[in-house]
Amino acid sequence: MPAQPGNIHPVPGLPVQPPVHVEPALGVGLTPSETVAQNVRIAQNNRCNEPQDFVPADPDPHRLYWLRELNGHWAIFSRRQIDRLNARWYRTDQGAFYAVRLSD
Repeated sequence: MPAQPGNIHPVPGLPVQPPVHVEPALGVGLTPSETVAQNVRIAQNNRCNEPQDFVPADPDPHRLYWLRELNGHWAIFSRRQIDRLNARWYRTDQGAFYAVRLSD
């Protein structure tokens, strides 16, 4: 006897219920907490949280930048001088670069 439309009949070797497609748009999927946990795992596995050094794109060694010294005073140094120091680059909200000298 042929199966009626809409009825699922058990067939040997096949699951009784068809597999559910996990699609967030359909309301089935990861909870917000599971999504955050997944994102944290991905970030840790891809070294996303590790600090990285960056420098200004202008390679001119004579261009001047602000540098904050260890004692907190600000001075102007050329890019060449800053690159020879133990310093880390930062960027202001306006996009200007400055360096902060780190202890040796």
